[in-house]
Amino acid sequence: MNTWERIKQYINEKEIGETITRKELTSFKLELHNMNSIDSYRNQFSKAGFLKTISPGIYQKVKNIPKDLTTSLLTKVAYDKTYRRWFMNIEDRLNFHKEKNERNNNRKKRKTDFIME
Repeated sequence: MNTWERIKQYINEKEIGETITRKELTSFKLELHNMNSIDSYRNQFSKAGFLKTISPGIYQKVKNIPKDLTTSLLTKVAYDKTYRRWFMNIEDRLNFHKEKNERNNNRKKRKTDFIME
């Protein structure tokens, strides 16, 4: 089993909502992969919505990673909005928009608070 498969399997073994540390993920380093590859996978998992950054080096599992997900598809889902929309199911879309609206409302509130001071 290569590093990619081991990282996917490890994340999928965790329950949704559990935390995962960078140190845990880097323990999967094999001779053929350097730390940049592992960090790249982790970063793409975050951008694609499988992990959520809690603080530097600490991540929360948001959803399971499909077993048939390839590195190529992960890159497309992480960096291409069209693929990301296609890949997300309806519940994920609703949660995404709800969180996005909350973030925008918080930004507007901070802006008005700053102006009023």
